[in-house]
Amino acid sequence: MCLCGNPVTAAELGPHLLSVLSRGTTGSVPVIITLKPEPGLEQVAPLAADIRAHKGERRRLARMHHLRQLKQRTARHRQQLRDLLAANHVSKVKSLWLIDSVAAELPPNLIDEVAAQPEVLAVRYDRLIDPPASPTPAATAATSNLTLIKAPDLWNLGLTGQSTTIALMDTGVDINHPDLTPSYRGGSNSWFNAIAATDCLTAGTNNCDFCDADTSQPCDSAGHGTAVAGVLVGGSNSGQTIGVTSGAQWIATKIFKSDDSATPESTIHKSFQWLLDPDNNPATDDTPDILNASWGFSAVNGCLLTFEADVQALRNAGIAVVFSAGNDGPAQGSDVSPANYANSYAVGSVGAVGDPTLISDFSSRGPSSCNSAIFPDIVAPGFSILTADISLAGSATYLTASGTSFSAPHITGVMALLRGQGGFPGASVKELEDALRLSAQDLPLNAPDGPDNDYGYGLVDAKAAYDLLLPPVPALLSPADQNNGLATDVTLTWKQPLDALGAAVSNTVLLDTDPNFSNTVLLDTDPNFSNPLSFPVTAAMATITPASYAMFGLGALLLPLGLRKKYRAALLLGLTLTLFALLSACGGGGSSTPAPDPTLRSLDVTGLTTGTTYYWKVEARTPRGGPVSDSGVWSFGVK
Repeated sequence: MCLCGNPVTAAELGPHLLSVLSRGTTGSVPVIITLKPEPGLEQVAPLAADIRAHKGERRRLARMHHLRQLKQRTARHRQQLRDLLAANHVSKVKSLWLIDSVAAELPPNLIDEVAAQPEVLAVRYDRLIDPPASPTPAATAATSNLTLIKAPDLWNLGLTGQSTTIALMDTGVDINHPDLTPSYRGGSNSWFNAIAATDCLTAGTNNCDFCDADTSQPCDSAGHGTAVAGVLVGGSNSGQTIGVTSGAQWIATKIFKSDDSATPESTIHKSFQWLLDPDNNPATDDTPDILNASWGFSAVNGCLLTFEADVQALRNAGIAVVFSAGNDGPAQGSDVSPANYANSYAVGSVGAVGDPTLISDFSSRGPSSCNSAIFPDIVAPGFSILTADISLAGSATYLTASGTSFSAPHITGVMALLRGQGGFPGASVKELEDALRLSAQDLPLNAPDGPDNDYGYGLVDAKAAYDLLLPPVPALLSPADQNNGLATDVTLTWKQPLDALGAAVSNTVLLDTDPNFSNTVLLDTDPNFSNPLSFPVTAAMATITPASYAMFGLGALLLPLGLRKKYRAALLLGLTLTLFALLSACGGGGSSTPAPDPTLRSLDVTGLTTGTTYYWKVEARTPRGGPVSDSGVWSFGVK
C-alpha cells in the first residue's frame, strides 16, 4: 500500500536569517514570516482612476472594500500558523496584513518548524534600519528654493494644496512649532507612534525618551522629521514662507527612536500598514494623498526589496510615494533602497555654493540597482534649505539644512499643489509622476538632452507640470471665423490634440448669440440641472436640432415648443462628446482603409435662425478634473 500526495516544501529561509542562525544564537530571533497566496483568492486590485477622483461616498465604499480584502487575505489562511505560535508561547506577534506576513520573535529551534508549515512562503530576519542623520545647520545662507521650483507660480493661480493630506514617515514632527501646528489634521487618526507600539511603551525604558513613548500627539526629539515637515507645510513666522504648500494638512508616523538607534523592518511595515487605515476602520476614508519618506537603507547600495510590496499597496490605493534618493554620492551606482525600486519616486538634490542648480556632491547617483533604470527620477533643492527646527517650548526656531531628505518634500509638496483644490484631484499617481518628469528642466544646461543618472529627468518645474496636466487646447477649424454667408445647417469642426499623458479628452461645445456666452441655456432633463446632457458621438457624428424635439439614446430630452421659441437665440449645446477611437480594418487583396485622424472632431447643428450672428467655442476636459481648456471664440453669420 502506498500513500500518494504532494510533498510539502519547506519555506525559504532568508540569507540574513541563515547567517544569524549559523552563529549559534540561543536567544529569540526576530523574523518576518511571509505567507503563500491563498489558492483561489483573487489578487487585491488597485483602485480605479475614476474612484480616486471622487472624495465622496463612492470612493469611501471602494476603499472600504479594498481594505477589507487586504486584511482578510492574511486572516483567512494563517490559523494553522497562529496555533503553532500560541502552542509554543510566542507572544510578540504582529500582523502585517499589508504584505500578507506576520512578524514574531522565535526561538531558533522553532524556525524550521514554522518554515515547514504549508501556508508559509518564506522566513527572513527582521533586520534593523538606521535612522537618517539629524539636520545640522549649514554654513551658508538659505537659497531661494521655493522660487527655484516655481511654487509661487502655482500659489498665484490659487493653488495651495487645500483638500489634500500629506503623510510623513520619519522621526516625528514637533506639533508645537508655530509654522506646523495650523496644518496638522488632528484627531486620533493622524499620529501613529510605531516606536511606542513596540519598544517604548514607557519613557525611561530601553533608552526611550518622552517622545518615543508619546502616543497622544505628534512629537520629535531628533529634529529630522520636523525639518522635513517645514519644507512641506511650513508657514511664514520666520518672515518668509518656508513650505511648498500652505493649504495641505499633514499626518505623521514615527518610525525612528530619538537616540538614533536602528528600527526593525517590521516596525516600518506596521507604519506603512497604518497609512492605509489610520483609524482602523475601513468604512472611513482617511488615508493620505501622498507619502513623504526621507529615509532609506543608509550606505547599503544595492537592491533590497524589503518594502516593495508596501509601496505598491499604497500606490494601488492611489497614494503617491516619494523617497529621498540618499546621500551616498557622488559615485555612480550609489543608489539606495527603497528609493531605487521600480515603483518608487526618487528625488536627488541640486545646490552647491554659488550654483543652486548644480548637482549636490552628496546626492546619490544611479543607475538603479533594481532595474538599471534612470536614478534618481528627478531633482529638487537640497542644499542649505531654510526650514523648521524642533522647538520644545513652542518658539519659532529655524535652521538651514542639506540632504536629499529635504529635496524629497519639495516634490511631495508640488504633488499636493497639483492634486489639491483648483488643481487636478483625479490625477493618478502615474500621471503626477510622469507630469513632473516630462516637464522638468533638463540639467546640466551644457550637456546632451535627456535623463541621466545624476539629475534624473531634471529640476522640478511646478508651473510646467501644471501646464502639462491641463487639457490640450482645442483649435477651431470651420466654419472660418467671421464667415457670414452660411445656411441654417452648419457643421462645426475643430482639432482636439491628444493628451500628453494619454488621458481621454472630452469636449463641450458652446453656441450663443452673445460673444461672452452670458445668455446660454443648459439643456437638461432635470429642472435642477443635475443630469447634464451627455451622449456618445459616433463615426458619423451627431445631428443636434435645437429648434425641434431632441431625443438622445435612452434618456430622451424633450424641449417643449414654448421653450424652443424662447431659447432659439441663446443656446448652450451642453454636449459632452465622448469620442471613441475609430479603428480601421484591413480588407482582402492587400487593400486597407486609412485610419481617420483621431484629433479631428465635428458636430452638425441644424435649424439655426436666419439673419443671426452666432459665436462658438469648444471646451476640453480630462478625467483628471480641474481647469478646462478653451479654444478661441469664433463667429459666423446665417444669411
